Amino acid sequence: MATVHTQGFHEEHVRQVPGSSVVEAAVGLAGVVLAILGLVGVAPPYMAAIATLAIGAALAFQGAAWHARTGGTTVSAEFTAGLAGIVLGILAILGIEPAILIPVAVLVFGAGLLLSSGSTMNFGSETALTGSGSHVLCGIAGIVLGIIALISTAALTLSLVALLALGCAVSLGSNTWSHRMVRMWQR
Repeated sequence: MATVHTQGFHEEHVRQVPGSSVVEAAVGLAGVVLAILGLVGVAPPYMAAIATLAIGAALAFQGAAWHARTGGTTVSAEFTAGLAGIVLGILAILGIEPAILIPVAVLVFGAGLLLSSGSTMNFGSETALTGSGSHVLCGIAGIVLGIIALISTAALTLSLVALLALGCAVSLGSNTWSHRMVRMWQR
């Protein structure tokens, strides 16, 4: 459960949001493990497709949690990228052009992380800055690797490497892990 602090004119309101921080981190780490398994040769096309699905779900959870924390009326870039990745991952699992759909999902994830990094920076805390920095770097890496994967003959390997980086960004971007890392470095 995430605690959100909002300040009014003279009082502070604390609202508990049913958090998915642990879920975001766990699903993101599942995507990392699946990408690693694919890179070492355990059914790479299926591992890439399932990792795409997992990272899409983690991004959707992150976007939904951000929406709940801010009480906004708009849909975040993370949530949209996550839903698109889930659809692309399911289509890739079904065998519908996975060599194209997985790199496209990587591009979408990278763009979603890059676009959402500005919204996470607005929170102003060290935790948010840790998450947003990894979102920027891995978002750019996802976009670059996705483009190269679309025009390369090694599309699957490049996509798995990108999914590994994006899964790490999603896991580190969740409040649970980034808060722990910031506290660890402050000691």
